[in-house]
Amino acid sequence: MQIPLTLGLVITAFTLSACTSNKPDQTVPRFSAVLSEVTGQNGRACVRISDIRSYGTRDRGRVITINARRKYYAATTLYRCSEIDFSHQALFDGNFHEICGNSTSYIIAGGERCPIHKVFEFENRESATDAINQAAEKRESIKAAIKAEKASKQ
Repeated sequence: MQIPLTLGLVITAFTLSACTSNKPDQTVPRFSAVLSEVTGQNGRACVRISDIRSYGTRDRGRVITINARRKYYAATTLYRCSEIDFSHQALFDGNFHEICGNSTSYIIAGGERCPIHKVFEFENRESATDAINQAAEKRESIKAAIKAEKASKQ
């Protein structure tokens, strides 16, 4: 008789604990979401592939800066593309000879094909660098706040 009662209590305890509302852990937003917030852009800018003069990387291959003929762009990738940091050249691939945010555009480097998530347009390199730095600082402060909140709960 003791075992069925104990088993019943254990099942009831698990059922009740599953019904309680726990606030899910906060996650750090994607860099593209923070950059959208900083710039006020939706990340759907496009750049003609033939206009690209040079590119660089930031944030360990997650942000690609693009120097185009008339403007400067920042593109974010869906995931980290480690080959971009070590490759001497890259190939941009997109529909209609342009890369756009929220489309089927890619950057290919060292055999790795990385999907481009968002593309942001800037008037010049300085404004792009300022926006990227602001977004990086904001994202780091969010990371620190989440880490501090988790530490205070323990």
